Amino acid sequence: MVNISITGNNFEVSEALREATHTKFQKLIRHTPDILNIHVSFTIEHLDQIAKVTLHLPGIEVYASETSDNIYKTLDGVIDKLEIQIKKHKDKRSG
Repeated sequence: MVNISITGNNFEVSEALREATHTKFQKLIRHTPDILNIHVSFTIEHLDQIAKVTLHLPGIEVYASETSDNIYKTLDGVIDKLEIQIKKHKDKRSG
């Protein structure tokens, strides 16, 4: 089982946001079963809602961040960025 740690900077992460984060990352984990752990950090700065993610795979660390005016939209965006980076990494390894 992959450890997903979630922290909030400048605010308390709600249970709904924690559940949404776990749900979204489960899909990514199903497609990339060699993920070792994931650290998600949410920050609110003025009107910006920021998600920063560090994801560990064997031999590599993948980092992505996203900013928007909605924390759930930010979560979707950061996962899209991670999927692209993981795909590039897999293509590089196999190609």
